[in-house]
Amino acid sequence: MSARREPFISSHRVNMKRRSTRSCISILAVTFLATIAPAQDRFTLSPYAKSRAFIVGKDARDRAAAGEAKKASPALIKKPWLAAWETVASNVLTWSVDRYLFNRDYSHVSPRTWIANLKAGFAFDSDAFITNFLAHPLHGSVYFNTARSLGMNFFESIPYTFGGSLLWEEFGENTRPSIDDLILTTSAGICIGETLFRLSSQILDDTASGRDRFWREVAATIVDPVRGLNRLISGDWKRVMSTNGQLREPIHGSVAVSEKLVMGNSGTSNPVSSVGIEFDTVYGQSSEKVVARSPFDLIVLSAEVRYRERKIYGFANAYALWIGKQSFTKGGQRHLLGLFQHYDYMKIELFHMGGTSLTGGLISMFPLGNKFELNTSMQLGPFLFGASDNRYTQIAQRDYNYGSGATLKLDAWVSHPKYGALMFKLNHFHIFTLEGVALEANESQDFLTTLGVYYAVPLWNSLSLRAEYVIYDRHIHFHGPAPESIKESLAGVSLDFRF
Repeated sequence: MSARREPFISSHRVNMKRRSTRSCISILAVTFLATIAPAQDRFTLSPYAKSRAFIVGKDARDRAAAGEAKKASPALIKKPWLAAWETVASNVLTWSVDRYLFNRDYSHVSPRTWIANLKAGFAFDSDAFITNFLAHPLHGSVYFNTARSLGMNFFESIPYTFGGSLLWEEFGENTRPSIDDLILTTSAGICIGETLFRLSSQILDDTASGRDRFWREVAATIVDPVRGLNRLISGDWKRVMSTNGQLREPIHGSVAVSEKLVMGNSGTSNPVSSVGIEFDTVYGQSSEKVVARSPFDLIVLSAEVRYRERKIYGFANAYALWIGKQSFTKGGQRHLLGLFQHYDYMKIELFHMGGTSLTGGLISMFPLGNKFELNTSMQLGPFLFGASDNRYTQIAQRDYNYGSGATLKLDAWVSHPKYGALMFKLNHFHIFTLEGVALEANESQDFLTTLGVYYAVPLWNSLSLRAEYVIYDRHIHFHGPAPESIKESLAGVSLDFRF
């Protein structure tokens, strides 16, 4: 959604826009806000969470309530044409702000620029990394939830996300349409949008009234603004129902304050201290033996923000189930086989990367006796589209290469209510460059790996102490320069509050 490139109608003028990116702190905040809603079941997909059942299932009571409420609640009636108009209106509003409030160069559009864009076709842009991989996905979530909040189901909301982004690329700017914006706004917008919709549903309660109802509506609007606006317009902000028609799933996780030492070259350089805040949340786990699964009834979120030497580092990783099937054994084992969508954003000292993946995965729980449990998660699939930073070249705001490749994620942890949890975690991304920031980068490959060991021990009630050691490894293979291998490690402790 941003201008980036040389305008098509003026090949001699570089028009890189410095568009302010939307704040991403809200992504972290909504995870905590959503937990104010009560949950009937707890779970242990997070090794730092309180131990209960493992695999996810629909809450039958809430689904029945949703079905009853649907007969009476206007908000659940499908309004496809209104959703289409609101999608267009959101683009017009964004363009109006850019054009008349900030007078951005790229916002000076006309029928001439529209025709030029339609003839030019798509190209890669050169926006700042955070713009493409955080701001655009957030805007995509607005398109998605415009439809979602007007009665469209998950799959019916996807065309609105794609259509909103396509309209902006062709008609909202005077620069050549960006293929990376279209991909990221759509794919990541779906992931973030459905996550925000689900979390806002945890807060909303159609049976509440008075002050409790007011603050629930306010909190839900902070989580999902477009949904809150549509509820206000339709009157659902104050409409009291006999049953709660919101999608509800158990939600659980932890929030932590951490102190970490960052060491370059596997610890050979002087350690540098950093402080941070972490969130680890799972939505959707329950003990119900439900075999069939629906999109996003399992969502796993992890995020960290660290401050070091006046710079901000961190990551936001999320994955959600699209389709899946559960199985259970007489010995108490539980297995979930499914297709998962991932969105990863990492800005750490060693590298920057972001992108979306689609993996096949198997999540399992094995009871070991004496209250010990072994949990595993194995996921492998294509890294559909993303980028990693280019250490050698920067042109304007762009210092990264677009690419695709493969994603591998392996987790395993042993947990006990008294002795805590020991976890091993491996993430690996193999990225082949599709379009480099410079011509020589087009034949490059990037291998990004994180390997971590964590141990959390309970202290008192919901508090636990966690120690961790993480190794970051990067192998760069560029056309021309010799392959380069660099490493960095991180050791730290944190105080976790489990909810």
